[in-house]
Amino acid sequence: MPKILIIDDDRAFRLSTAALLRADGYEVDSVGDGAAGGESLRASRYDLVILDLKMPGVDGLGVVEALRLWGERVPILMISGFGTVESAVRALHLGADDF
Repeated sequence: MPKILIIDDDRAFRLSTAALLRADGYEVDSVGDGAAGGESLRASRYDLVILDLKMPGVDGLGVVEALRLWGERVPILMISGFGTVESAVRALHLGADDF
């Protein structure tokens, strides 16, 4: 069963998205910030990470950068309600797979 990690500070988004993905047969973990996301990624293997751009503390760009520096190749889908062309280009340049 494919395993997905959701990293987003919006609790309602995390819960609703996780419920929808579980209903489609995915195993889903979710955390509310970038630091907790990094801990989850060091502790377990995932087939996809859905990652918010803007979060307090370690933001999505910091998570992408850290993952790629560790050599982690998990696909990353970056999301944001506040995205700009500049942030999308930066995320893709750092190693996100889609924005």
